Amino acid sequence: MKHALAWWPVRGDRSEVEEVANLAIRRDLPVDVRCLPLEQARAEGALVLFGETYDATVRVVEIGGEWSRELCGGTHVDHSAQIGPLALTGESSVGGGQRRIEAVTGIEAFR
Repeated sequence: MKHALAWWPVRGDRSEVEEVANLAIRRDLPVDVRCLPLEQARAEGALVLFGETYDATVRVVEIGGEWSRELCGGTHVDHSAQIGPLALTGESSVGGGQRRIEAVTGIEAFR
């Protein structure tokens, strides 16, 4: 399964980013899911992708509180360790010195 990760604040090469993500996953951080008005989610710092369209009410997923806070429709775990290992598969520039990181998790990460 392919996942888009948070806009990554870590500077460094792909192996460093992968290590930071896997360390956070293994910490078994709690996952909190809330449905909020889009403007409230943005005010709370949820990542909103440029060029994407959203409904007036959005699903906000937080992992470990402020460690990751995104608008998301597909995370279905209670704690980060349920995700399993993570392996980066791609990255791209999104402007402003930020990168979009893509990864696979679970059994796909071993492949």
